[in-house]
Amino acid sequence: MPFNFINEDVKGSVVNTIDALIGESDTRQLDLSTGSNDYLELQGMIIEDEGVEKSPYQDSLNRWTIGVGHLIGDGSSPGEYKDKVLTDEEVSELFDKDFRKHLGWAQETPNWEKANRNQQRAMVNLTFNMGKWWKKTKKDSNKLEWPLAVAALKEGEFDEVADQLVDSKWYTQVGDRSRRVVQDMRGY
Repeated sequence: MPFNFINEDVKGSVVNTIDALIGESDTRQLDLSTGSNDYLELQGMIIEDEGVEKSPYQDSLNRWTIGVGHLIGDGSSPGEYKDKVLTDEEVSELFDKDFRKHLGWAQETPNWEKANRNQQRAMVNLTFNMGKWWKKTKKDSNKLEWPLAVAALKEGEFDEVADQLVDSKWYTQVGDRSRRVVQDMRGY
């Protein structure tokens, strides 16, 4: 919930203080052992960003999805989930399997080992949202969908990766999630 400040000078001072505090880069990396605080926080982040739907639905790109952002097959139909309502246990099982898969993929992101915990969190979020996005090619060619972002990733230039994310169609498609991911990619 946004704060309502009466005095703009006070507002500016508070915002500058917060920016200075969060601008400090955290060089630690994530603890990805199952059940660790980082692991559970990552799961919570993904659940918040993806939401939970027990019945099949079409996502923002009209791909059929269920549970916590689980793409059904190639996304062209609800398939085996047509007319199905998942139980809480089924949602949890599907999410746990998807989360472990995407977490493994995220660790394949170029320069994962050089990224700090916030940048790694961004990589996990991007991978859950788009799969192995740094390897994706355009449908009509072998050209990368994210050539400048991938080049920056390979150089460990995380601020440039963030800039490329801001300049993409993705940034406007996923709402507030994009701003959080970009902030994390910047390392703070």
